Amino acid sequence: MGYNERPILERAFELARTGEFINVRMLEKGLAKEGYAKGDPHIHSPSVRKQLKDLCRQHYCQVETDEPIPSWA
Repeated sequence: MGYNERPILERAFELARTGEFINVRMLEKGLAKEGYAKGDPHIHSPSVRKQLKDLCRQHYCQVETDEPIPSWA
């Protein structure tokens, strides 16, 4: 099964844990590159966005550097 055959939320949470994305906006760009539709309503739920944001911040910091994540992220 290809990445874009999986439900978008499943893939979004997988990508958030990779450490490649500093914020949800960048994560959405990653999903779009894999062929997922931009502006999917599932991703725009406030509770989902918060979870994804927290995962991105947690894992990006661990993978890239010990430096704190910028406040704009």
